[in-house]
Amino acid sequence: PRTTIGHPRTTIGHPRTTIGRHARLAAMNRSAAILRPAILGAGALAGLVGAHAINYWLVASDPIRREALLHATGHSWLPGVESFAVAAALASVAGALAFGWREAPSGRVRGFRATTGRLALAQAAGFAALEIGERFFAGVPLHHLSPLLLALGIGLQVLVACGIAATLGLLARAGARIAQALRPRLARPSQAPRALPRPVRGIAFRHLILTAADPVRGPPAAAP
Repeated sequence: PRTTIGHPRTTIGHPRTTIGRHARLAAMNRSAAILRPAILGAGALAGLVGAHAINYWLVASDPIRREALLHATGHSWLPGVESFAVAAALASVAGALAFGWREAPSGRVRGFRATTGRLALAQAAGFAALEIGERFFAGVPLHHLSPLLLALGIGLQVLVACGIAATLGLLARAGARIAQALRPRLARPSQAPRALPRPVRGIAFRHLILTAADPVRGPPAAAP
């Protein structure tokens, strides 16, 4: 009887599994839920102290008068925390770059524009709380708090918060681009599985063996 050979189409490769992708996305979301607040907290601290110092520099441009005003209003701590503010700013910059690096595999980088309002509110509230608390602990009556100084300080905090949010977003996108440049696999689409060609079906197995052994066959021999 005729024997046919052949194999069904075989697919090889490593298709992307939905479970693995969901696990990676879940891990990235968990790390982002921790990293984003840390970045925003460091940026808010740097912005609060920086805008605070700028506010008093605008109100009292003369160094001697400014120093006297700081001591009289309970701000003697302000010059000593500037180094901590610089460290917080550097930590926020590094965190934004790392955030963009981690977001690169997802193909989209969530910026910090949506958090601008909350950042501005936190810095403005922090500035007002500091101004009131410093005078309270220094024994300075609250009616000595200048409305101009308070309004100017809140406006500076809002402006600085907007600048911080925009800068952090740019740094996150820069981190994603650096990651894509250094790790090209993140930017490549997944390769489709390769398929083996379908073998020819319906060929007699005996015919294949005889053809492979002797391609040219002679006439049949006469019976004895």
